[in-house]
Amino acid sequence: MQTAYVCPELNIIVAIDLPTDADTIAQLWSQPIRIGCPVCGGSHRIDYRAAYVTGLKAEFECLPADVQRGRVH
Repeated sequence: MQTAYVCPELNIIVAIDLPTDADTIAQLWSQPIRIGCPVCGGSHRIDYRAAYVTGLKAEFECLPADVQRGRVH
């Protein structure tokens, strides 16, 4: 699933592919995941569930406010 997060270093929206097979969802639903940021080169911790929900909302053009405020990369 295509989703996005905001790089906390540069306030830029970063698109990522999130694995969404049934086993991954069950395993990571309540876990934070680490993302290697292609924008700042750092590593960011994001909530899997929040990233998944953001991806679903994006499909319906209903992005969360923090993602709407970021600059698109």
